[in-house]
Amino acid sequence: MMNTQAPAIPGTATTPALRRLFLADVDWSRQRSEPYRLLFPLGTLLAVVGIGVWIPYAIWPAAIGYPGQGHAVIQIQGFLMSFIFGLAGAPALAQGFHLALLANFLAFAIARFPQRKQQPPPPFVFIAAALGADVIGTVLNLGAALGFIGGPAFRAGALLQYQAFPLLLILGVGGFLLPKLFAQGPIDPRALAAGAPALRGQLALCLALLASYGVEIGGLFTEGTAGLRIAYAIRAAVFAWFMAKEIRIQKTPGKLPPYLRAARISLWVMAVGLIMPVIRPQYMLAWEHVIFLSGFMRLTLSIAIRVLASHAGRMEVMGMHARPVRIYGMLIVLSMMTRIATEIWPARHAFHLAIAAGLALFAIRMWARLFLPLVRVFPAR
Repeated sequence: MMNTQAPAIPGTATTPALRRLFLADVDWSRQRSEPYRLLFPLGTLLAVVGIGVWIPYAIWPAAIGYPGQGHAVIQIQGFLMSFIFGLAGAPALAQGFHLALLANFLAFAIARFPQRKQQPPPPFVFIAAALGADVIGTVLNLGAALGFIGGPAFRAGALLQYQAFPLLLILGVGGFLLPKLFAQGPIDPRALAAGAPALRGQLALCLALLASYGVEIGGLFTEGTAGLRIAYAIRAAVFAWFMAKEIRIQKTPGKLPPYLRAARISLWVMAVGLIMPVIRPQYMLAWEHVIFLSGFMRLTLSIAIRVLASHAGRMEVMGMHARPVRIYGMLIVLSMMTRIATEIWPARHAFHLAIAAGLALFAIRMWARLFLPLVRVFPAR
C-alpha cells in the first residue's frame, strides 16, 4: 500500500544530489521484506526485450522470422504483468507458466478475502473481470500453442488476453486511484467502500465492456467490419463514461506534477485509439498500438513513478524531472506515430518497425535512469 505521508528529504532538488541520496540510503537487508520491488526492473528489462525484437528482425528477417506473437506475449505477460503483479514467457511453456501464476494469485486473493477489513471499492469489479479474461485468454492461447485450436478461437484468446485484460485492469485500478491522484488528495485504504447502487452501475458497465469482446469475436465468423465497429463503439462509450464520471478529467487542475500530466495525456490518447477503429477499421493494428504505446505503456510508466516514489519515501521526486518526462513522452509518441505509419504506408515495413522500436527503447532508458534507482531506497521510518 502506498505511503502518502512520507516526508520530503532536504538536498534532493537536483538529480546528482538525488542519486547520491539513493546510493547512501540503500539498505540491502530490507530488500527481502519487499521482493515485489524486483518486478519493476524485471518489467523494464522485458519491455526492452519485447520492443527490441523488431531491430534484429529488420536486420535479419529471414533468420529471425516475424516476431509478432512473441512481441505481444512479452509486452502483455512480461512488461505489463511485471509492473502490475506478474511475470512473462514464450509459447506453450510460457502460457502454462502464466496460467499457473494466475491460479496462484487467485488462490492467494480468495484465501485472504474473508479476512478483509473493508469492502473493495466498486471499480474493482473490473479487476475481477480482467483476471477472468486473462485466464480464459491464456487457456485459449495455450490450446493454440499446443495445436488444439486455431483460427477464430486463437484470435479470441488474443483479444481477451492482450486487449481486454489490460483495459479492464486500467479501468479497475484507475477508477479508484486516478481520481485521487488528479485531485492530489490522500489515498486512504480505510475509505474503501462498496455501496450497492455504485456497485451495480460498475457491474453493468463491466458487463457491457465484456459484451463488446463477444461482439467482436462473433464478427470473426462473418464478413465485413460491422462487428468490429460496434465492439469499439461500445468500448469507446464505456471509456468516455470512465473519463467523465470516474476520473472527471474535465475537472482536473491545470497545474499537475509531470507524471500526472503524462497520465492525463495517455488517457486522452487511449480515447482516440478506441474511437478510431469505428472510423477506419482497416488500420486496426495501427490503432491497437496507439492504445498500447501512448496509452497503456505511458500510463503504466507514469503511475509507476508514484508507486516507486511513495514506497521509497521520496515523494518530492514526483515534482522533479519535468523536462526529461516530457522528452521521453515525446519519444513514445514518435514511436507510436512511426508504428501507425508502418500500417498506413507499408513500404520498408521492417525498417520502420525498427525505428519505432528504437524510439521506444530510448524512452524506456530515460525513464529507467531517472526512476529505477528508487527501487533500492527505503524510507527512513
